[in-house]
Amino acid sequence: VAHRLIVVGRDGDQIPIAISADYDQAVRDGTLVVGAPDTVRRAFAEQAERIGFTYLVLQLAFGTLGHEREMRSLDLFARHVMPALAAETARA
Repeated sequence: VAHRLIVVGRDGDQIPIAISADYDQAVRDGTLVVGAPDTVRRAFAEQAERIGFTYLVLQLAFGTLGHEREMRSLDLFARHVMPALAAETARA
């Protein structure tokens, strides 16, 4: 089952985006971002530059990941991705 989200651009335009249920397609589309903190930061920085978002809505719990791994993902995101991304977008 594919899900949808709405991207609201700098000018207020609302862009509907389908999220593919296929892992590889979702990664190619940029609706699923996975990897080491620097990989995730780069992907979000490129998206921020391209479409100008100011907020991210994340889903860190999915599939059979488990609570411990979900919390590790959240910790890595908070410690490594958020500060770097905030610094990059502040310069833009």
